[in-house]
Amino acid sequence: MKRLRKFNESVSQIDYDYVYSCFAELIDDNKAEIELVEGEYVKVSYITIRLKTIPKIDPRTTSQAKPIENKKSSIYNYITGHNSNNELLQELQVSLNRLSEEYPDYKLQFNDWGTSIFMEIFKNTEEEKYPF
Repeated sequence: MKRLRKFNESVSQIDYDYVYSCFAELIDDNKAEIELVEGEYVKVSYITIRLKTIPKIDPRTTSQAKPIENKKSSIYNYITGHNSNNELLQELQVSLNRLSEEYPDYKLQFNDWGTSIFMEIFKNTEEEKYPF
């Protein structure tokens, strides 16, 4: 069945429905947004996924000493953000594993912009390289 679907797919089209299903939990939990990018200005269609990460609340390094029980200290904010982002990245890994099982030849590019991680997923369109 897997081979039949791949055979029937358009050569230039990426399987948006399957990619969406791989990331559905993140999308349903409002942790990610997905979009198919195609049109006359795009050579090959691709999919963008935006993961919403928690930025550092106080990115400055401070020398201000605070009592340990003060839960508003920047270290506690950092720990909370780090733990939340770690859980998000573990969920992302599950989604990427699902995608790679069906389409191991898809290419992935990503950028981390502090408040979001942007990923672009492309279908591998490289032609077979000849030895001569």
